[in-house]
Amino acid sequence: SLCYIGFLNIIKYKDNKKLIQAQKSIEDQRVTLIHSSKMSTLGEMASGVAHEINNPLAVIHSKAERILRLSETEKLTSESAIDIANKIILMADRISKIISGLRSFARDGEGDPMTEVNLQQVISETIELCYVRMKNHGIELQMELPLQPIKLLGRATQLSQVILNLLNNAHDAIESQK
Repeated sequence: SLCYIGFLNIIKYKDNKKLIQAQKSIEDQRVTLIHSSKMSTLGEMASGVAHEINNPLAVIHSKAERILRLSETEKLTSESAIDIANKIILMADRISKIISGLRSFARDGEGDPMTEVNLQQVISETIELCYVRMKNHGIELQMELPLQPIKLLGRATQLSQVILNLLNNAHDAIESQK
C-alpha cells in the first residue's frame, strides 16, 4: 500500500506539473493577445499620428525659414525672433506630447509599480493619439476635465490603454453614423 500511495503522489505531481504548464501557456497566450491588440491599434492610429506630427513639423520648418528670410534682409527684430521662437517651442512641445503618448501606449506596463497618477494628464495624452483619426472620420471629440487634478493609484500605461480602447470602441460604434 505504501507503493500505491507513492504511485498516487507521482501521478499527482505529474498532474500538478501539467496544470502549471497549462496555466503558463494560458498566460503566455494572454500576453501575446494583448500585445497583438496593441500593435493593431497602433497600426490603425499610425496615419493619424503621422499627420498629427507633420503639422507641427511644417510650422517649425516655416518659422525657421522665416527667421532666415528676416535675418537675410536684416529685418529680424528681437520681438519677431522671440515670437517665432515661442511658436517653434509650442510645436516642438506638441510633438513631444504625441511621442510621449505613443511610447506610453506601446510599452508593457503590467510590471510597473502602482504609483500616484494624474488622470487628466493620462486622458489628455491618450486623446492626442486618436484625435486625428476621429477628426478624419468626421467625429468631434470634446473633453471637459475638472480644473483640479484627479490623482489616483494605478499604472499610467494601463490606464492609457483602457481609455484608448474605450475611445476606439466609441469611434467604431459611431463611425458610420451622421
